[in-house]
Amino acid sequence: MGRMEHGDGMLRGMERFISRSETRLEMSLECYPAGLEAAGASRELIVDWLRAHHFAVMAIDEKARRLVPADSIDLRTPSFGGELVRAFNLCCSGN
Repeated sequence: MGRMEHGDGMLRGMERFISRSETRLEMSLECYPAGLEAAGASRELIVDWLRAHHFAVMAIDEKARRLVPADSIDLRTPSFGGELVRAFNLCCSGN
């Protein structure tokens, strides 16, 4: 995956941090759909970017209190807040 054309400004600092890290990283990210959209990004773009940087990415299902595959996030489901989702959380671990 090459550099992102849209929304890459919000990930440049993270990319520098990841490239300089000498240890295995684990991160929790809180994502705001409206903010991602305003920056020209999306849930899919973030997940793809993290995977391209060798992270396993899981979503935190707050209601069920478990991790689920990030690809299964449907922001309209009750597990992720119903129709008006304000935020969702990702759990990422570097390989």
